[in-house]
Amino acid sequence: MQRSWGKTKSMRTLSFLLTPPTTALWWGGSRCPANENRSSWIRTMNRMSIIQSTLCAAVSLLALHPSAKVTAGEVTQPDILLIMPDQWRGDTLSILDCVGVTTPQLDQLAGEGALFRRAYATVPSCIPARYGFLTGLFPQTSGVVGFRAKPITVPTLPSMLSKAGYHSVLVGRNMHQLEASGTCGYDQRILGSTYIDNDEYGKFFRQMAPQTGGILKLVNTMGI
Repeated sequence: MQRSWGKTKSMRTLSFLLTPPTTALWWGGSRCPANENRSSWIRTMNRMSIIQSTLCAAVSLLALHPSAKVTAGEVTQPDILLIMPDQWRGDTLSILDCVGVTTPQLDQLAGEGALFRRAYATVPSCIPARYGFLTGLFPQTSGVVGFRAKPITVPTLPSMLSKAGYHSVLVGRNMHQLEASGTCGYDQRILGSTYIDNDEYGKFFRQMAPQTGGILKLVNTMGI
């Protein structure tokens, strides 16, 4: 899992949850009505323009906070939080009446803001999608279309927003594993392990495909 986060003295907070194919947006002040009115509320949210949802998705790459001190009465930029988990379908939310699923925290994000039912990635693959988030490039432009990453040679969204006075922090899994990519524009990174090689799936993988040497060796060989 990868998280970006930040903290400000601002009273207005903005956070997003992006998961294919659903995006949940939380912006202080907008709330989902009671259960019986959810369907109508969701339909209303779906009428929001595609431009707005695209901008929301782009900005949500970062958890950012202004570096300048906040004075009384000053309008500040909002905090932004992005949570990007692996292996989670965006429609598996209890707020969407998914049977057998209870997601109270994610429901709160969606219920206090806007739930986007039609938020699409330009490519349904992890590395190309993350590359697009960071650079704003389509896969046909960047050439990143599969599980082989490339060094990032253009300004990233974290670096551009840092120039605008934000402080960006990446916590957890790195969004782009190539060493040549540096920090990807983040001001601070608190990284965990990239891959788990000794869990039950890793043991099964080595047993069924011993020629690969395991998940960790395989992905290192592929350059990702």
